[in-house]
Amino acid sequence: MNVANAMAAAAAAYAAGAHLHDIRNGLRTFSATYYQAPGRLNVVDVGGVRVVIDYCHNAPGMRALGEFVERLAPDVPGTLEKPRRIGVIATAGDRRDQDMLDLGRAAAPHFDTILVREDVRLRGRERGETAELVADGVREAMREGSRCRSLEVVTDELEATRAALERANPGDLVVICADQTQQVWAELEDLSRGGLSRGL
Repeated sequence: MNVANAMAAAAAAYAAGAHLHDIRNGLRTFSATYYQAPGRLNVVDVGGVRVVIDYCHNAPGMRALGEFVERLAPDVPGTLEKPRRIGVIATAGDRRDQDMLDLGRAAAPHFDTILVREDVRLRGRERGETAELVADGVREAMREGSRCRSLEVVTDELEATRAALERANPGDLVVICADQTQQVWAELEDLSRGGLSRGL
């Protein structure tokens, strides 16, 4: 998706009259790091756990993110141990109920464990309402045999981030669909410096 976005940006810059040299230089020097594109597929290592931060908040975005997850942490046939995929997901409170259910259903095929959080601004919903609707979508997919086997609602974003990292072992993948990207990044830095206390 970032390649498609970069191509669209290059086309827009060209149409606006930017010089090809400048467009070329922009494409060569851009990377999806927290410092250049916070919350857009930022990948970082935290104590041997690969962590992705992305502001994914709807079902189409989750399907695209899921494709990225499948490529980043593919299942290898014939191996007994495989990296676990842990997702921290959420959406905004001003979406339709069905959109929230659809997000949960779209996430369930890509993660072994899902933690559902909420944004700080609830946008007209009661605390816990949005998270429960997303979780209901995950539960529906789980009943139909989806990959996800573990679900928990942790409404606070930083608590959900810590809980996801505590569940992860080296080699696992944790995907955090963030709202407060700056605070989440700072939390990951703290966890990286201080070490992680892990549990299964």
